[in-house]
Amino acid sequence: MSTEHYPIKRHLLLSCLPEQAINFSQAGGSLRIDLAGVWWASMHQQEREQYLDYLENRTEIDANWDNDFGDRKNELVFIGQEMNGDKLKKSLEYCLLTDTEVKVYKTKNSFKNPFEHILS
Repeated sequence: MSTEHYPIKRHLLLSCLPEQAINFSQAGGSLRIDLAGVWWASMHQQEREQYLDYLENRTEIDANWDNDFGDRKNELVFIGQEMNGDKLKKSLEYCLLTDTEVKVYKTKNSFKNPFEHILS
C-alpha cells in the first residue's frame, strides 16, 4: 500500500451545502461522494422532535452540540500504515474555513460548490 493514499470513510460538512451531511469514502482508485441526509441543526427544534431517531439519540446529540455549528462536523477515519500524521493534519487543516470565512458562513452567504456536478 502506498504511504500517500489512505482508505477514508466518513461524514463531511461542506460550507457550500450547510444543510446537507456528505458521505465521503475513498479506497485505492475508488472515490464516492454522495448526500447522507440533513444535519439536525438544519431543522427547527420542533421539527427535530418529529423524528424517532432524534428523540432516541437526543442526549448524545445535545452533548456534542456546538454553539455555532450544531451537530455539523467533519469526521474522517484514515486506515493505513506508516502515515505521516503531521503532514496529513496540515493538509486537512488547509481545507478548513478561515476565521473570515466562518464569519461569511454564519451570515448564510453561499460558497461555490466544487462538487456541483455530483452534489447539489
